[in-house]
Amino acid sequence: MMKIFTRIVFGMNAVYQLLVGIVFLLLPVTAIHLYGFPPSDTTSVAAHVGIRALGAYILLGGGISAAICLDPDRNPVLLIVMGILSALCLVCWGLTLAVKEVTLGQVGLDLVVQVLLLIAVLGYYGKAAQGKAGPAAGSGIDTEYRATVAR
Repeated sequence: MMKIFTRIVFGMNAVYQLLVGIVFLLLPVTAIHLYGFPPSDTTSVAAHVGIRALGAYILLGGGISAAICLDPDRNPVLLIVMGILSALCLVCWGLTLAVKEVTLGQVGLDLVVQVLLLIAVLGYYGKAAQGKAGPAAGSGIDTEYRATVAR
């Protein structure tokens, strides 16, 4: 059951992050309007560069989420990476909310998503890690490894 939850949560996150990453990378002015940044940022070169760079990182997170969605057992380390990233996002939003740089309305949905991702990571990592005690499953090395261990 936790595997299904993990795949669903990471699949939804992948779609969201890939779409948002593309918008941030290719359309920074659109991102500024969508996320409620100050209108003056639409003409700021520094804001455009920062948003485009953030878009590249968001795309990477979307790709990792997609890989986890497709097969959460394949690379358990990706679960750890996304768990750390989710925790850091929660810290970021907590800090920006505390100093009133954003409102809960701007980041509330992402807070919920980050918590769901952490639940999936914490709930499924142990199972995924157990399945990776030897070489990559399905590889020729895996077959040889299992045959050697069985002897």
